[in-house]
Amino acid sequence: MLSLLLVAFASAGAHAATIDFTSNAGMVATCATFAKANPKSLSRDPDRVAYAICTGLDLAKDVARWVFRDAQQTRWDDPGSRGGVRARLEGYLATVGKVRTALEPVRAKKPLFVVAPGTWEVDFDGDGRVSVNERYFFWVPRRGLDVMPMERADNEAQYLARYTSPVVNVDQSDIHWALAYCNFLEAAMNLVLAYDLKGPGFDSIALAYPERIRTVAYKRMLEGIRQSKMLRESLMDEADDDREWIGNPLQADTSFPLVMDAGTFATWGALLDEMQRLLQGKTLLGGRVETGGMAGIADLDMGLCKPGEGINVRDLFLKPLKQPLDRQELAARCGAPTPAVPFTGLATLASESIKRNAGRRGPDEMSGEWMVLRHLYWVN
Repeated sequence: MLSLLLVAFASAGAHAATIDFTSNAGMVATCATFAKANPKSLSRDPDRVAYAICTGLDLAKDVARWVFRDAQQTRWDDPGSRGGVRARLEGYLATVGKVRTALEPVRAKKPLFVVAPGTWEVDFDGDGRVSVNERYFFWVPRRGLDVMPMERADNEAQYLARYTSPVVNVDQSDIHWALAYCNFLEAAMNLVLAYDLKGPGFDSIALAYPERIRTVAYKRMLEGIRQSKMLRESLMDEADDDREWIGNPLQADTSFPLVMDAGTFATWGALLDEMQRLLQGKTLLGGRVETGGMAGIADLDMGLCKPGEGINVRDLFLKPLKQPLDRQELAARCGAPTPAVPFTGLATLASESIKRNAGRRGPDEMSGEWMVLRHLYWVN
């Protein structure tokens, strides 16, 4: 019995020693151990997260290589070629599901390990070299710069001036952040795969697998919102301040490009509540945003409904559109709010935020609240 315990302890120690995401060499060595592991056999939280990171990297490389080298050769008029695309997307979806299921059991009471993705050198497109854009792929915009997440600099000097290399001490909040993204991505992919081409042109796209929307996509959307709410709550409960990804209003040691002050957290929480109520069918998507002359969407229903009407988002999942984004079919779903199902509060939320930020012009003047509303993809 003692010998078995010693072997188990040594094995656990060996696994822990292989987890190093603070350098390119460390990442390569770590992923050589974890990328092909069976996630169901992993019992330690650090191992589960390491597996998720390495599997996610492999997925990103495969997607990039397909997009840059093979996707352009797809013949949409050929059922066999279209079938190959669906099979590939199904494989990607399954991989995202593996990452999610690996992360779901994680209950980290303290930080797990440090990740410095800015040190990694990943040949995403598979051309045998690491380009400047690939070298700085994981760098994030410096605080105060209004930079889109996929926007790239022209050269290395611009990267060094406008971006910074993030360093994150991975904790439970980061797990919720990753789980929210996994769920939203699975929802989106199931929505896409629920439709299929019935002929050679894209105008022949029609609903083929409605249950993927009614059950899987809807469930994943709801779970994504739940994980985002758990992320916010987890961040608010943190008392340390050590290499955070998203920092709460009292944390300063963060790589996050947006200011997350108390006002931002309050607006973020209200936004998540409104999104959850929309998805649950408790409110209608509609109402007018008072933009104050700023560019943006004024009507939340995008002009589909008559004044005073809105759309039940839950019904769009439970009764999927026969053709995606069919404006006539969408308009037919419009209805008047009732005391039981009123308009969403999103229009009021956005209008109040615009008023609070009126007169702010440059990114250095924008509040954290307004930047988060503009760049919701950072916090999901």
